[in-house]
Amino acid sequence: MVASPSLPIAAAVAVPAEQRLLVNGVGWKEYVILREALDTPGLRMTYLKGALDRMSRSRAHETN
Repeated sequence: MVASPSLPIAAAVAVPAEQRLLVNGVGWKEYVILREALDTPGLRMTYLKGALDRMSRSRAHETN
């Protein structure tokens, strides 16, 4: 079994048009692991100076 990295969650923001999660304090190595593990269509992950922003497209976007 592979242990999941412990990530401090700084803020979870729910926007009606999309689902978004912002996590601070993430190392580059953890980001790469998460990016590879969560590589699915419709999911976007960005990383800048320890901040991981994970966003998924809304249902309205998928149907238009």
